[in-house]
Parts: sequence; structure tokens; C-alpha cells
Amino acid sequence: LFPTGISSSNWKAINEHPRNPLLNRATQGLYPAASTMKIVTGTAGIEEQLTEGGTRFQTYQSCFGGYTIGNRWARCWHQGHGKLDLNGALVNSCDVYFYQLGLRLGLDTWAGYARIFGLGSKTGIDIGEEKVGTIPDMAYFTESEDRVWTRGKMLNIAIGQGEILVTPVQMSVMIAAVANNGIIYTPNVMRSIESPAGDVVVVSEPTIKDTIRVNPETLQSIRSALVNVVNQGTGTRARVREYQVAGKTGTAENPHGEDHSWFVGYAPSEKPTIAVVAILENAPHGAAVPIVRKVIESHLIDKTE
Repeated sequence: LFPTGISSSNWKAINEHPRNPLLNRATQGLYPAASTMKIVTGTAGIEEQLTEGGTRFQTYQSCFGGYTIGNRWARCWHQGHGKLDLNGALVNSCDVYFYQLGLRLGLDTWAGYARIFGLGSKTGIDIGEEKVGTIPDMAYFTESEDRVWTRGKMLNIAIGQGEILVTPVQMSVMIAAVANNGIIYTPNVMRSIESPAGDVVVVSEPTIKDTIRVNPETLQSIRSALVNVVNQGTGTRARVREYQVAGKTGTAENPHGEDHSWFVGYAPSEKPTIAVVAILENAPHGAAVPIVRKVIESHLIDKTE
């Protein structure tokens, strides 16, 4: 990193800089997943028969800008989405729908689904250290006296806020698995290793780590909704000419300052060749979307022109 060396004063300035320039945010940065987590909550709802058409489905309250639990009014990010099904709730990123779905799932059931997406564990990526993050369950709250569980916390968790912490590389594994019909690959940066003479010594091959153990129809329903997010919902700025993009926006609450903007996506939606995740720190809702679009454009369009 510093082939000619660095003075102690310069090292101190870099090492103690408030923006942490030496932190590999892809593997060590921890952020609330925000509304990108609605992919997981929605998947859990379908599998547990709690969404439209399911055997345990019960009508959800319409969104009029918030939801009452106890003496708390939990706001939706929008003033009111009206009556929605799961597809509409994902397209419009309606918090109120997912508040209710989260309560019906319960914390441990929800956490189980988050983990089968690879969240809460290391991805196995081949560069440096990576953080595990936090996928809270009831044990998480009971093992420490400083953590108090209330049903109201389920509302935050269902929409990717609260105690949840994930890394961008974990989210890339998650969205790639959705695109890959549930196949979870171990991410890697190394393509190959060559000898000083230029001979290829090692070649990095794709390695299947696990699969998302849900019905194929469940993931197809989620994928269809993610296409609609880009076509008519909160992710319209991800559109790429001649190609169908699928994805999900998110705005992570930041207790230390301005919020963070997420977008997770893949393309082309029917036969994906690329999955992209971007998080833009201290940025407004939707700010990460054009970044993902540009990467996808570079991959799909620039190399064909």
C-alpha cells in the first residue's frame, strides 16, 4: 500500500481519520439492511403461507401512513399506500405491510430465513477479514441484560432496521442467490495466480456454498416483484435500455448522521449475468440506484458496442 514508506504523522492522520479510509467497507462495513431486507421478509411470508393465497393468510390493514402497536404509531415512509398485496408492498416498499407480516412471522422464524440467505455469517470471500454482522433472534435479546425485547422491535427488524447489521458483500451474495434460483456461491476476487514466467498456477473456479431452501415458486414471485420495483416502483432509475433490470431500494437509518442509500440488483432479469450492490453513505433515498445502473450498463452495453 505504501511502497516507499509513510511518515508516522501521515499514518496517524490516515488511521485516525473520521471517515475510516482504511476500512474495507465491502467486507467490514456494517450497516442496517433497510428495505432490501424486505426480500427476506417477503420470502418468509410466502413460505409460511402468510401472504395472499397462503393457507394462513389474514387480511392486512391498508396503509394510511403508519401502523399502531400499543401506544406507538410506527410511520410508513410514505403518507399512505392504501391496500396492497406482497407484490405491491415490495414495489412501493410499504413499511406498514411488512410491519404486519413481521409480527405474524415472529422473530425466530424471520431470523431463520435471513440465515438461509447467508446473512449473519461470513461469506468466505478470499480477501482479508470480514465481519459477520447481526441477525437478531430471541437468544440475542435474552443473552444480555442490556437488550430488551418488545414486539414493537419486530416492526423495525421486518423492514431491515433496528439491530440488524450486514456487510455489502453479504448483500451481494443474497441478491445473487435470488437471481441464481437460490444457489449461493462463495464470492471471490482472485481469478487466477500466475508464476513469474506467466504460467497460470491456480485458477479460481465458482464454488457453490449452499442453496436457499425454499420453493422455486417462492423465489420466482420475489423476482417478479423485483422486476416491478424497477419498472414501476422505487427503483425506476435503475432501468437500462434493451435490458430488464430487477432490484430493491433501501434507506438505512443512521443514528450518527444522515441516512445511507442502498440498491441491490441484477440483470438481465431472465438470464442474469451480473449482480450489483451499492451503498452510498450519508445519502438520500434512491441515491445508490444510478450507481448500480451505470455498472450494469458498463457490463451489458459497453462491451457490445
